[in-house]
Amino acid sequence: TQSRSSAASDVYKRQGIGGARFRAAPLVRDMPCRAERTGMAQSAIWEAESSMSHLVRAVSAQGIPRPQGSPRADGWRASRVAALVSQAPHLALGGIVALAGALRLSHLDVIEFKADEARHLLRGLEVLQQHLLPLTGSQASVGIAKPPMMSLLMAIPLLWGRDPRMASAFIALLNVAAVAGCFLLGRRYYNTRVAVMAAVLFAVNPWAVVLSRKAFTADVLAPFLVLCLYALHAAIVDRQGWGWLAAVLSLGIMLNITFSPLPLGLSLLVLLVVFRRRVHWRCLEVGAVLSGLLFVPYIYAQLGHVQEVKALAKAAMQGASRAGSLTDTLRFAAYIHSGLNLGALAGVSL
Repeated sequence: TQSRSSAASDVYKRQGIGGARFRAAPLVRDMPCRAERTGMAQSAIWEAESSMSHLVRAVSAQGIPRPQGSPRADGWRASRVAALVSQAPHLALGGIVALAGALRLSHLDVIEFKADEARHLLRGLEVLQQHLLPLTGSQASVGIAKPPMMSLLMAIPLLWGRDPRMASAFIALLNVAAVAGCFLLGRRYYNTRVAVMAAVLFAVNPWAVVLSRKAFTADVLAPFLVLCLYALHAAIVDRQGWGWLAAVLSLGIMLNITFSPLPLGLSLLVLLVVFRRRVHWRCLEVGAVLSGLLFVPYIYAQLGHVQEVKALAKAAMQGASRAGSLTDTLRFAAYIHSGLNLGALAGVSL
């Protein structure tokens, strides 16, 4: 009887009855062979039905709909849908980047090019020809010379050619990267919907397009601003130490291009106070030291121009005293998003 029992178990296992949950029921020594096989088969069926009922209850608890039709066909469709859903953010990012690139890289020959843009390119050309790092940049509207970072940036596209369109294309690519960074920031710390909406608005905004193609200081700020925002999210939300380093360093680079991002320094100080328990002070100090090193040549050049530095401080205080109300802020934001007076820079449409 025991030999017949082991033989029957092998047969049922080869036929897949019960699967991994198959257990041979205890056999009565004096049970006839046919009854023995019938009892074992019934026990295996009960085990299979019990396993299936557990599986159905688990699937129902997860809210997953039961498949209909051919299991193989339904599984293939489900896998295809899952693959498309997983690839949707990447497809959206690719489409938005393509849209931003088309708007910023088209018609490079009709970009505004005046004395300011020419001076930036000439200073970048001096870096390549004289092999000297500049101490200062172009003249600011308040009378003081700007830091030299813009001259260094303009030297990069001039390595490939002296055509001003090369510099415009370089700046446009930097701003396309800023749009991609905006999408990655939104998706990483918010959700895909926020990422798509923010990146699309950034990509097609008329002022953002116009101010992302010229060889001018304001046109190269957006990539470093997006980097600063991403780093701050990483530092505050993820508590990553490198976030503080990257945020301070990116702010230092922006200030080494022009003085207009100076209010962002105040915003950073407020964040340091509010989230002081999340600050990685060592990384913050490293970022501050690196940013300070960027300003060493400029500070050395301005030692004999104390009056110009005072004029800059006075202009900053006057700008702070002229801060408008919330209504003015919303009105200016509406101007930016609507493209009002865009013809002042882009030219009047015919």
